[in-house]
Amino acid sequence: MIVVTIFIVATIIFNKQSKKMKITDIITFKEKVIYLVVRGTDSKSGWIAKEYNQIDKNATHIAIGFLINEKLKLFHISDELSIRNDNLFFESLDDFILRDDLKYLSIWELKEIDNDHFNNIIKSLMNSLRERQYFDKQIEFNNDVYYCSEYINDILSKNNINIFDDNIILLKGIPKIFLGRDTLNYYPVDGFMQSNKVIKIFEWNSDIESSILRFFHRAKKK
Repeated sequence: MIVVTIFIVATIIFNKQSKKMKITDIITFKEKVIYLVVRGTDSKSGWIAKEYNQIDKNATHIAIGFLINEKLKLFHISDELSIRNDNLFFESLDDFILRDDLKYLSIWELKEIDNDHFNNIIKSLMNSLRERQYFDKQIEFNNDVYYCSEYINDILSKNNINIFDDNIILLKGIPKIFLGRDTLNYYPVDGFMQSNKVIKIFEWNSDIESSILRFFHRAKKK
């Protein structure tokens, strides 16, 4: 009952404040922690991305970040254009979720990261801001462009943290024609979620929230 109550309070707070919600009203972010933030949207690219997930069909995009001056700042590669005029975004959590089509959000901590690993990950992220970063439309390994989960895997694996499982699937129809090949070897957006090196600290799903609120609305009528 306590767990349900906490979930209801969290979802109502999220619903009332919409995309301007302060997640810090629900959770407290910590210093010297690396966070992974996953969102799900109804965008065209989002629908395509979630078709290739392994376990979580809600997830369509992922960012990585840490606290700067007590604010969670996120890095992510998108097919959209950033204010840098490339595809690398460096922005607040509030900006990351400021979308009319937001349907899902989950936040994860990397576990047992010592100071050296933490500092090296930050260095890698900050270094990535020094160059133009572009979205990998071909979804391929071993080139100089990235899609969202590939960028994060690259940052982490450079620092000996391997949490993403790659996946190979057969391509059919339009994806096969568009990419010009029969198979796709890639890192799914949710490819880290079964790792024992991460822990989920927050999750919101608009469909679940709507179901819960409808249930309580019907119960109140009775």
